[in-house]
Amino acid sequence: MPGLRAAAWAAAASIMASGAALAAEGAHKGPSEVIFLAQLITLMLVGRLLGEVMNRIGQPSVMGMLLGGIVLGPSLLGVLWPDLQHALF
Repeated sequence: MPGLRAAAWAAAASIMASGAALAAEGAHKGPSEVIFLAQLITLMLVGRLLGEVMNRIGQPSVMGMLLGGIVLGPSLLGVLWPDLQHALF
């Protein structure tokens, strides 16, 4: 897991750096690349973490990835924290 933590911190630093660079370019219309990167990283991290949890309890890791989609979707995150769910997805 230390490698995964280091990758998460590197990804977060990359998102922050690219956010500053994109803000310097000025406002543009359409979806933001920073939001897209945040979506990808969030989906990958949650899927990977829940996949590891499922492996430890003897289930296939794909079950954790499917649960990650449910957790991040409107079914759970949208109910518990709708503003974050709408901002991210």
